Amino acid sequence: MMTTAFLALSLLASHRTVAQSGLHWPLVPGPQFVINGIDSNGTALIEHVKIAEHEGTTSIGAAKLFGKGTAARLWVPEETKPWKTLQIVFTPKVDGTLVNCGGINFVVRDGFLWFGAEESAVKLAPILTDDLNDVQIISHLGSLLTFVNGKRTGRSILAKKPLLPVEVGLDKWKGAIVGIAAYTRELSVDELYGNETAAKDMAKALFADTPKVTIEAELTAVTPVPELERIRPYRSALLAEEYKVVRVVSGRMSAIKPGTKIRVFRYGIKAGEKTALKDAKLGDHAEMLIQPYDSDPKFSREFQVDTLDPDISIPLFVDVSPAN
Repeated sequence: MMTTAFLALSLLASHRTVAQSGLHWPLVPGPQFVINGIDSNGTALIEHVKIAEHEGTTSIGAAKLFGKGTAARLWVPEETKPWKTLQIVFTPKVDGTLVNCGGINFVVRDGFLWFGAEESAVKLAPILTDDLNDVQIISHLGSLLTFVNGKRTGRSILAKKPLLPVEVGLDKWKGAIVGIAAYTRELSVDELYGNETAAKDMAKALFADTPKVTIEAELTAVTPVPELERIRPYRSALLAEEYKVVRVVSGRMSAIKPGTKIRVFRYGIKAGEKTALKDAKLGDHAEMLIQPYDSDPKFSREFQVDTLDPDISIPLFVDVSPAN
């Protein structure tokens, strides 16, 4: 059952203060629990989490993660009370059920957040596709109030009791769940806005490109290793090779994804000696640490050999693995 009546909440102040950027999330102290879905190398994102109540305690299980590792931060009190404010920071990829609170569904579909089953769903607010979103839900006097990216949706949802279990990322949900936090009290508008800003600042910092990335890649084109006489008086030479990225082992670069075609300069001759590149064969797999070619001017001063077909659309990198 739905009601469009606005509740007069003294706890929701009309004045908004601007939160400082770069603050640690959650900004508001005293969360009931926090799940941060990014591990130390920025690759493990939660896809599905179930928060269940059992004998007065809350248990949280990360049922599915992207990437390696486990949730970086998971804090649950020994005793729990019903949550009053629930925050979810996420990036959707396809439509699906974002969260179910005790049988109440919030669904991402067609660029909007909806409440309820598909045949009777009510549109709440637009969301950002392929970008960070913040949804905060307040449980107040038997109703749920929703805030999407800092704005009240204008709908009050009659809530079933209890609001546990909470399940985030259901059905065919695909996307990155960056963080989940819950409080045993109703946060003010200022606090909601502060938590939203801090969560998005945290996520953007963690999603930022790292200077280097370790990849596994398949060799698809090579520059033959030249004879030493060709590079004299130089004693080392960088050779261009082309790869298809198989997977990202660690680090993050927006230009590097599985299936991406990249061109990597590697030493084919070093200190007057030919390297293992002379034995490279198409289809070989290699794990290497790479960085953008233009990130260090010393590489442009090295002797380079590139016999590959010109293609300015392919990003250039240099292999900086210790073995290279």
